[in-house]
Amino acid sequence: MKTALAFLRGPDPPDYGRRFSRLRWRRAIPAGEAREVSGLAPAAEAFAGAEAWVFVRDESALPWPASRFPVPEPGRVLLTGGAAPGPEAAHTLREWQAAGRLAEDGAASAG
Repeated sequence: MKTALAFLRGPDPPDYGRRFSRLRWRRAIPAGEAREVSGLAPAAEAFAGAEAWVFVRDESALPWPASRFPVPEPGRVLLTGGAAPGPEAAHTLREWQAAGRLAEDGAASAG
């Protein structure tokens, strides 16, 4: 299956930071092609040439490795999005105890 990455074209040419972000995506998601697409272009034209696309809406976001992305069926587009939030980080002993991660006697809890 031929895969590709698509980045949404912005109003300005990509600067150093955007180019570096795109490189990070290309290394994380091995694809046969990476393309910049316009939001005004017809979808059939923008997504011609590959069977599965990963459409990156925010190139500054950190990508997961390709093995964590589901593979869409041919003819479908996979949109990137935010990950589900994890548990809040505890920074102090009191926060660890309040989160139930540390018992009152200082022993780590099983959960």
